[in-house]
Amino acid sequence: MPYPSAPISVDGQEPIKLLLSSGETEILATNVSAQELPYERAGAVYFSRWGVEVHFDVLKNRFEIANFAGILAAAIYPEHQATVLLGNLCALAETEVQALWDAQQAEHPEDYKYARYKINTSVAVGQWKDAWVTILLAEDADVRNRAFWDFIHEIRKHVTTIRPNRQFPRRPHREPTAIPINVAVPFRANS
Repeated sequence: MPYPSAPISVDGQEPIKLLLSSGETEILATNVSAQELPYERAGAVYFSRWGVEVHFDVLKNRFEIANFAGILAAAIYPEHQATVLLGNLCALAETEVQALWDAQQAEHPEDYKYARYKINTSVAVGQWKDAWVTILLAEDADVRNRAFWDFIHEIRKHVTTIRPNRQFPRRPHREPTAIPINVAVPFRANS
């Protein structure tokens, strides 16, 4: 059950403290006042937005949206827009395949060990990064169609089990070890 906000303030707004079912406290920062969003509703509103947050995470960490090939705005802007488009198309395909999977499971629940399965987003993104080039650039419609359906069949094979009420402690954030491609490296000529 939510309880009153923390005594600190950010830009005139107080963060909302929620008590999770695990006993942990979650602090939500928002620009919505307590009068507009009562504490009793904050958890439900946050939960309804969770899918959007997950999609931002996929764009950031799987599509690496901040890893630009160019350094000028004229190069970065279209690359950013293309990455958002690719992420949205991948999410759309993943949603459609998930609906097919759910319908199949609803028809034959006895064939499945667990009550719920989810398409593996990492596999979907990896397969999409390969498939979209063929789908976009192939001149032959049959080649494009085949590449699309190969992608659909491949992500349909890779699912993860959803086990309700299963929780693990959060791991502390680790700094990335890979060197991003957009870091300027000084040129050194051989002397």
